[in-house]
Amino acid sequence: MVSDRSKNLYEEQAELWRSMPISASPSPWRRLGFIPSGSLQDLGFVDDSDDLLLVTLDGRELWHCPTLSRVCVDDDDRIPSWRDLVQLRSPAIGPRADSIVRLAGVHGGGLPSMAADGWSLRLVVISLGESYVVLDDPSAPGKDSETYKLIEGYTIFPFGFSYTGLSFVIGDGMGNIWVYVRETVGPVCGDY
Repeated sequence: MVSDRSKNLYEEQAELWRSMPISASPSPWRRLGFIPSGSLQDLGFVDDSDDLLLVTLDGRELWHCPTLSRVCVDDDDRIPSWRDLVQLRSPAIGPRADSIVRLAGVHGGGLPSMAADGWSLRLVVISLGESYVVLDDPSAPGKDSETYKLIEGYTIFPFGFSYTGLSFVIGDGMGNIWVYVRETVGPVCGDY
């Protein structure tokens, strides 16, 4: 049984999230646009790069996030024998064909929720069908961090950073993968 006090606290927090406006990308981040992917199943970043592998119902696509450009497509692979749904990984394609990519999406898994310099993403779920992805900036000792509400939607998945920390993506649940990039990574958390 939930106490009246707990219910009131929950409603106060929910109202704070609802009233927070959708933010523009905070510096140094830029929202480039989105990758349309209505049949997305899973995605993942190639290690040590900002190349994003999309696994769709029709095959695989490799995208370069900093330029929001599609590098190559493998749409002849209708039977995904190359996909490992137990370990959630897939070989990449094209110039990255020698890489194995860890996946996140409808089959589970996850992308890094934090960059090495302390920027972090989190999912805030108010109720069924009311979700937000927020970006928290790294806070220096003695300073409060800032929180930016970037996306709201019914179902949000997957989302997370590239392993370089220069890109992050957010799947809005409506078939779009929103891409955010920056030029450099700040000092590693704890190196102030």
